Amino acid sequence: MNKREFLRSLSEENDLDVESSKTLLDMVLDHIKSVLLDEHRLMLSEFGTFTTQFKKRRRVADNLNVFGKGTDEKVAPARLQVRFKPAKKFKDALIERGEALRSEMGLDDESDGDTND
Repeated sequence: MNKREFLRSLSEENDLDVESSKTLLDMVLDHIKSVLLDEHRLMLSEFGTFTTQFKKRRRVADNLNVFGKGTDEKVAPARLQVRFKPAKKFKDALIERGEALRSEMGLDDESDGDTND
């Protein structure tokens, strides 16, 4: 689901116009970004916790090139990375939904659903 589809769904479920939903969503997302940049942690009960983690500057390989093969070395800059850990209630719902999908797909306990055997 992309942002436009999400806004349409949010608007329909809450009897709001799309423009109001967009304004509200943009305000919430901007505030989440601001809190994470300033506080480095945002805990939303029954949903989960967002945290930031520092990533050091590091060498990276070009798409197909390998280090030391005469290619220019590329460097990924130091940055903050956002992590999300679902709350127990949300995690339990994800597990329940995963089990339901597994049953719908007819996967047994021996199969992990991976088609790359």
